Amino acid sequence: MIAASARGGWFTRSATDTGARFVPLTGTCLPDWCDTFLAAPGADFFAGRAWYDTVLAGAIPAGAQPVLAVCGAGDAVLLPLLRQAGRLSSLVTPYTIGWGPLLAPHADAAALRDAGQYFGRLLHRHAPARLAAMDPDAAGVAALLDGVRAAGLSLSRFRHFGNWRAPLR
Repeated sequence: MIAASARGGWFTRSATDTGARFVPLTGTCLPDWCDTFLAAPGADFFAGRAWYDTVLAGAIPAGAQPVLAVCGAGDAVLLPLLRQAGRLSSLVTPYTIGWGPLLAPHADAAALRDAGQYFGRLLHRHAPARLAAMDPDAAGVAALLDGVRAAGLSLSRFRHFGNWRAPLR
């Protein structure tokens, strides 16, 4: 888990910084425009439409609001998040075995770092954000977190999560 902290209150877009925004999710599935960011069927299940639509349809706690953080030039990254009790966290359930940024096909390391910097600026006036179930070795994560740090946020890593696998015979 990664915790990013700064101080202040919620906002959706700074008057001077348009590189990141929160998009509230109001339905029981992701909007169609998210498809280019999602894993193809049969690939990473926890980064695909079937998973997120299932979570949105039946696993959002009462009083919570799912949101997407859309970050970077050309919308390089989507971060599925949950806003609850004044805090922001990754959109996960007790059954999630992986969560991470959903990357646009055009996003290279520089675009991801920039997206992370915009995301960090977006978070700068919020309570600490908790990004659970994030694999630090997953594609794009290192560059994104470098950008968050460059925005002046402090990142703390916690080893509270693990995936153990054994081959089936």
